[in-house]
Amino acid sequence: MKSIRSAVTCSPGTRYAPETATLWLALINATVSCTTTATTVTVSLQAIGSVRVAVFLQEKMVMDFVCTDETKTISIPCPSESAQQIQICKLSEPHYGILGVSALTCDGGTCSPLPPAPHHLAFIGDSITCGYGIDAASPEDAFSIATEHAAKSYAVQTAKLLHADAHILSYSGFGVYSGFPEKSCKNETDLLPLVYEAAGFYHYQPENWETTTLLPFAPPEAVILYLGTNDSAYLHLFPEEGAAFQAAYAAFLQKLRSQFPMAFLVCMIGMSSDLDAAPFIRNAIAAAQQQDSRLALCDVRSIVGTDFGANHHPGAVTQRNAAKLLADLLRKHLPF
Repeated sequence: MKSIRSAVTCSPGTRYAPETATLWLALINATVSCTTTATTVTVSLQAIGSVRVAVFLQEKMVMDFVCTDETKTISIPCPSESAQQIQICKLSEPHYGILGVSALTCDGGTCSPLPPAPHHLAFIGDSITCGYGIDAASPEDAFSIATEHAAKSYAVQTAKLLHADAHILSYSGFGVYSGFPEKSCKNETDLLPLVYEAAGFYHYQPENWETTTLLPFAPPEAVILYLGTNDSAYLHLFPEEGAAFQAAYAAFLQKLRSQFPMAFLVCMIGMSSDLDAAPFIRNAIAAAQQQDSRLALCDVRSIVGTDFGANHHPGAVTQRNAAKLLADLLRKHLPF
């Protein structure tokens, strides 16, 4: 059995627990990957909370299941004589659970890390960025972990188009000034700026949390912010608070610029019901652009289709088309 830390490549945001030799994945689309010549690769998984997990072999999904508060060992058949790529991917968001990956065994061959991606992107968002309910059969379906599919979100699709890895921090129902107003009042709990520093480990943490370390990763060349849909639901009820929302959005933009001084920043609107927030987002961006030339707006309203996931969230086609628009914009400003 080879140490999993030395056998795989980890996506940004992964933490390592040396006492148990476990890689902890919290962020949506968090992934461990390797190249293998083995006939079978076996790994142990530990779910805290509920997580949807997918295994990809040569970019084709070969396993898809939900784990809830359990330890599970999976064996991945690799029916080829040539080296193949394996990815173990957390398809669901950190709001519902985290995933530990450990005890990797290669039968009849070896496993080695993939080379790092040549480009790096970071995404911050809400349910749209999560790929919320994208696999649901009907827009009338209620949400379930089993229908959240990060790999079909615009964020992951954009990263693939640009040959980049994707560092995605997104939570369904969260906003900048107000989360989704479940009781027709301001939701001051579900705010991205409050959980941002926890980097996905806000609701769930493994045992011996203090001994885990954040694995190093390259800084993003671009940071994409897509928030405002849940704020918009609140502003629809209380339009007089638009200026306060704009100030909160501008402050979060300033925080991101401070943390990522060299990155190109993109703010997105238009894939869902954000009409009440959109004018204030535009105002915040226009004001920031007076002093920041590396900031752009990506309005994707023109590509919104009639395909929907659970609770009328954007479907796979709309997400894919948004990725194309965003990738085109990024290519204009960065050397992808």
